[in-house]
Formats: sequence, structure tokens, C-alpha cells
Amino acid sequence: MKLSSSNQIAVLVLLVCLICFYLYIFRPFNTALHNMATGQDAERASKLCSYVLSRVPIGGHSLSNTNQPPVEMQPSRNSARLDFFGVTNSDYQQQICAAAREWQSTNTDLMKVHIRFLEPEKPRGEYGQHIETLLREEFIVLTNAQSGVIFNQAAMKN
Repeated sequence: MKLSSSNQIAVLVLLVCLICFYLYIFRPFNTALHNMATGQDAERASKLCSYVLSRVPIGGHSLSNTNQPPVEMQPSRNSARLDFFGVTNSDYQQQICAAAREWQSTNTDLMKVHIRFLEPEKPRGEYGQHIETLLREEFIVLTNAQSGVIFNQAAMKN
């Protein structure tokens, strides 16, 4: 059975519409949904942060919450990011990274840990933004074959 030319064009337009729907609506939504942090991810990241803070004493207090140390935690799907403000001593930084590695070796559900060390917190600007200089960041991957350190060379000169 052969379709008429108008039906062939209609099928072609329908096919193009379905492909566009998949590429621009369904796939991005599905990807975002599967990469969204769950409650378990937030709990794991919180336990990691508590473990690191129990192993390495960090002085100072957060500007936003004066009862807490200057650390921010952001969970992601099977990963976490910890931001430490005002930890400029490289020995403390190494201790923090070692404590995170130690915790991750026994908690294999957290595949990647991203640790950032920033200069001390500053008061937020007029529009609520604050930008601290990144001193160092480290990625700790569960296999430990892909861990790497990135230093801010400008901050190291000081």
C-alpha cells in the first residue's frame, strides 16, 4: 500500500515533531530527573560533612549561621560537594581530604566527593551574591584512580 504524497508529508512532519519532542523536551527532563539528588544523597552528604568536621577541627563560624563552622554542603546524585571557607593551611586541607577519603572508603554509595577550599566568607553584596576566591579544589572518585588536585596558582604566590 502506497501513501499519497500529502500523507507522506504528514507522516514526515509527525516524525520530525516526535524527534523534536524527544530531543528538546523528554530527554532533558528525564536527564534532570535522574540526576536530581534524593533524600538519601542529602543524608550521605550530611554524614560525610559531620565525619570530616569530627576528624578535623575547623575554627571560625559561618556568616549565615553563626552556630556552624564555615562549611557548605551540596548533595548531588551519588556525589557531594563540600565548600570550606577560610581554611588556608595546606596541612588542614590535606587532613580534610584524607578524612573524606577515609569516610568514602567505607561508604561506597557516594561515588564522587568534590571538595573546595575558598577564602574566608565575605558579607553578601547588594543583590545577595558573594564571590570568594577559590584556593584549591579536589575531586575524590570512588575508584581513587581518578582523583586530582587543582591549585589556584595566584593564591599560592601569596
